[in-house]
Amino acid sequence: MVDNSLFQRPGAPPPPPPPGMQHAKKQAVDPEMFDKMAKGVNSMAANLRILEERYNLMRSKSQLSEQNMISLEKSVNKDFKVLSDELTELKHSINDLMDKLRLISEELKNLVDKDEFRVLDRYLDMWQPMNFVTHNELARMLEEKKREEESRTPPPTPAASTPPTAKIVEHKEAAGKTSHAPRHKLKDE
Repeated sequence: MVDNSLFQRPGAPPPPPPPGMQHAKKQAVDPEMFDKMAKGVNSMAANLRILEERYNLMRSKSQLSEQNMISLEKSVNKDFKVLSDELTELKHSINDLMDKLRLISEELKNLVDKDEFRVLDRYLDMWQPMNFVTHNELARMLEEKKREEESRTPPPTPAASTPPTAKIVEHKEAAGKTSHAPRHKLKDE
């Protein structure tokens, strides 16, 4: 508020008081009333301090709750990431297992069932493959037979006979065509 007395002309009447203060008169201060007002102000100040303390306590609890929420959120995010990684690894493992099961299933389709195995067993009993002659055995037997024939007959003339290696080759070719013939049939030849 500005003091208007500095701008007054000498001898001019004083300016009117501001609105709301026109009827204000100085009154004598009543000590009883002053004590009541002082107690009321002190009581309001004490209540205000209590409210401020409560507000500060609530604010510190709120900050603590926020910090706990932040740490909980970090922990949950970390656990979620670990679970997500484990789930991804589990999916890969399941896919690998499924692929292996498909391969096993395909291999099982290629296996022989009981009836086909029995038919094969009957054929093996009928053929008796353990009596088959190998190429080495056949060559040895032909060589023995050739020696026997040479010992029985006089040596042929060189121009009229075939070299012995050619006979072995002929017999090997014949053996290649009938390599699965039973051994006893070859001995009869």
